[in-house]
Amino acid sequence: MGDYLLVSGAGLGGWAWGPVWGYMKAPPISPPRLYLREPVEQAITVNAAGVAENQARPDMNLQQCVDALVKLVKDNGLQKPVLVGHGVAAPVVLKAASALESTPRRVVLVGGVLPKEGRSAASVLPPLVRMPFMLQSLLGGGRGVKMPKFLIHNVWCSGMSYEESVKVVGRFQALPTRLLKSRVSLKGLELKFPVTYIVLEQDKLISPKEQRRMAHGLGYVEIDRLEACHAAMLHKPRELADLLLRYS
Repeated sequence: MGDYLLVSGAGLGGWAWGPVWGYMKAPPISPPRLYLREPVEQAITVNAAGVAENQARPDMNLQQCVDALVKLVKDNGLQKPVLVGHGVAAPVVLKAASALESTPRRVVLVGGVLPKEGRSAASVLPPLVRMPFMLQSLLGGGRGVKMPKFLIHNVWCSGMSYEESVKVVGRFQALPTRLLKSRVSLKGLELKFPVTYIVLEQDKLISPKEQRRMAHGLGYVEIDRLEACHAAMLHKPRELADLLLRYS
């Protein structure tokens, strides 16, 4: 089944993929002869800066994040991997996939944020999130922007129970300032690999309607759907894992 690189969006570090990773790497169901799924080899989980630990890296812009992911693929010897980009990691993953020496098997965008040509990911955020982000980023001296707890509960984790979202709030990272404010240009980007966009139907950060518009803006892409909020990997990990395994 090959290798996967799972890249989380703003606020959710590589740790957020833990439940999905578990379902993807779970041992075969007994008896083995009835279990037909090929094993996943490497499944690496990082944030958009290519960092596995809980670090937001607000100092890294879009191109630096792209370079970090390309280096990560090379350093780990990932062979024709499936690259998965969540939220604002979507343009990072698309650009990194185009820059790899060998063509990836597929790129999967999970609630991917793809702003209009020349605009930033911050421009796509809803006003309730964009206003505190812009204010703090101006006053923060380059540090990451911390989101109020009520926004994490009601925007990122909108489909989860309060008990589930409390765990997310406790590990939620500051939003990476330079990445979110970097202007995104996908013009002329040659997609030599299949692309799937998973629309998150319960997303309160980026509406499902806006997600579909952004997906169609890429041209010919396969569009799938998942009944999950923006933190889909924590809200519906088994369902998301099953989708990702189909795209190998």
